[in-house]
Amino acid sequence: MSDQPCTPTWRHTYNGIPVIELGEDGEWIIAPGHIDTVAFAAACEAFYQDVCGESLPGTDPAASITHTTARITPAAEFPYGEYEVRFNDGDVDITVWTQP
Repeated sequence: MSDQPCTPTWRHTYNGIPVIELGEDGEWIIAPGHIDTVAFAAACEAFYQDVCGESLPGTDPAASITHTTARITPAAEFPYGEYEVRFNDGDVDITVWTQP
């Protein structure tokens, strides 16, 4: 048996940072917690390269990153695992990249 703690596996994780895309066209990328902006920008860039095959839009991805809180709840219209994220309305710390 391993002494390593059990950690959840996220589909898109870069340098230990889980990346979650929101919006119809990926207008937002979020991660739980308040993550260093440079590290999160690098994770977002890696995500865009993997998923879209191109670089993040804009010239300075770190400038489009903010730290905020959110309320994350299951969305009633998507009963099989989709979630609604309400920015600035809750107690979950998140880091957000917003498409410029």
